[in-house]
Amino acid sequence: MSEAINGSINRMLDAGTLQNMGGGFIGSGMRIKGGDARFRPGEFKRVISVGGSIKDNIVMMPFPGPSGSLFNLLGLLIDAARDITSVKDIMTGDAGPEGEAASRTMARIEQGMKVFSAIYKRLFRSLKSEFKKLARLNRLYLEPDTYFTLLDDPEAIGPDDYDFDDLDILPVADPSMVTEVQKLAQAQFLQGFLGDTYIEPLEARKRIFSAVGIADFEGLLKEQPAPDPEISARADEIEVKKREVEIKGLQAENARMKAEAEVQRVQAVIEELRSQAILNLAKAEEAGNSTSIESMRLALDTINE
Repeated sequence: MSEAINGSINRMLDAGTLQNMGGGFIGSGMRIKGGDARFRPGEFKRVISVGGSIKDNIVMMPFPGPSGSLFNLLGLLIDAARDITSVKDIMTGDAGPEGEAASRTMARIEQGMKVFSAIYKRLFRSLKSEFKKLARLNRLYLEPDTYFTLLDDPEAIGPDDYDFDDLDILPVADPSMVTEVQKLAQAQFLQGFLGDTYIEPLEARKRIFSAVGIADFEGLLKEQPAPDPEISARADEIEVKKREVEIKGLQAENARMKAEAEVQRVQAVIEELRSQAILNLAKAEEAGNSTSIESMRLALDTINE
């Protein structure tokens, strides 16, 4: 893609140069002094011509100039290359649509950085491999005097420091964080969890300052004092009592639910007895047994009371 774009640009520049410079053939019938010819406004120079007009002895080479089709092809190639490399307008510093939400702008930046992120990760891996090779060369061929001079440390051990079993050699970078915008977005996201009881506030603030790029931020942070043992013991005691109260409350709620269930059971039994008494009374009235009717009414009155 790059070669096609560069070739198209070069051909268009060459065509424009040839069109501007001109050139052609001069017949043998024209006698013109060689070299550059300088003209002043309104000046005419004499030309010796054997016969015929001057234009018949001069033939201009046709140079049509840059091709419009080639120019259109160049624009198409540039647009295709921009899409392939995800170079969006916002990534070149151009402002997005007016009134666009910040979250949408961040999403477009993240989308536009996907190809760059992949390239950055490849660079990270290649640098890691290159640094390992340099470390191996230093371990094998680095002179101790050169090593001491570089480190300015009289206690430097020497090339034996390059022990691959005890250390990892890699670039000091995060391959997933390509731009400062991503780091600031991460810091802003982490800032929302400062009040969370499951987040260590001091460590969260350290990471925020590191993402923003503030140097020597350790001096800004106040170390958290050690908790007072007496206060901790008192807090534990309060927590135990709180749990005891919660357990008692659960027990009371359980007893209340059992009592309600017992009341409902008794009411169900009473309703069943009432239904049975009404049924027996109806049967006694149907049979015409006055003694049974009276006893059934007494039983029904007792149940209703």
